[in-house]
Amino acid sequence: MAGGTIEDDDEGGRLHVVAYKVMAESAEKTGDRRQAANNFFISINTAFGAAYAFLLTSAASDKIAARAADPHALPCAAPGDHIWVVDAVAAAGIGISLLWLFTLWYYKSLSSAKFRLLGEYEVEYGVMGYQREWEIFAATSPFGKYRVSLSNIESIIAGAAVVAHFAMFFLAPHLQFPAGKG
Repeated sequence: MAGGTIEDDDEGGRLHVVAYKVMAESAEKTGDRRQAANNFFISINTAFGAAYAFLLTSAASDKIAARAADPHALPCAAPGDHIWVVDAVAAAGIGISLLWLFTLWYYKSLSSAKFRLLGEYEVEYGVMGYQREWEIFAATSPFGKYRVSLSNIESIIAGAAVVAHFAMFFLAPHLQFPAGKG
């Protein structure tokens, strides 16, 4: 039935419509899972930001320095030395943010494959839903011919998180921590 339309074969046409609907729903569910993953990673990075803020306040510095004075509490830290805690948080942030980037790239590839398959179905059966949607979008987009993909925006945000964690990792030893109270 190459090059035919859905109307050419009633029974087969219905099966193709069902298959197309299943593929379209699968593509939509992939988008939902991608958004849930983004929400998760944004929440985790927000928690890292809160941890940095806590660690860089005088109250946190005092508490960590006091615990560091007890060799049984934190045996690897000298009194007043808490930069390693910031570095540990930053290293975890780098790992999580890189995982976010890899997850985004995975979902981008998976979505591309699903929409390519949908596009092949549209060409095969003359139903140009998604292809026509992109044509209309390109014609009415405020960006004109410069389409900005959501995948690229997401990757920029995740990449910025990686850079921020690297900056904290390398800059933490040079930051001026508030003097302890006492």
